Amino acid sequence: MPSIVPERVAKLIFKAAGSDDGIVRRRGGGGPYMWKGAKVAAALFLLAACAADEEQRRAQREEFAKAAAEAEAQIAQQDDARCKSYGRPGSAAYIDCRTSLKNDRADMKK
Repeated sequence: MPSIVPERVAKLIFKAAGSDDGIVRRRGGGGPYMWKGAKVAAALFLLAACAADEEQRRAQREEFAKAAAEAEAQIAQQDDARCKSYGRPGSAAYIDCRTSLKNDRADMKK
């Protein structure tokens, strides 16, 4: 078997790469166009991620609003049941009870 010297190996590599003159050329060039495409792809990816994130936030806001409305309805039911023991709805004692509970709740939020 003949020994292959480095010059012959280099010639084989250049021929395999399609270069007849011994000059190594870049394959798949594209230069600035390739970077422009990569930048556009990255921008589109980021925009898609932001859109998905905004959609998730909107869903969370809707879920929170629904839970808050259910909690308020439950509190109103409990207040109504509690104040009915003071009098019929519309009576002065009932209205005083509801007003007192409402004011107490507002003071706790401060």
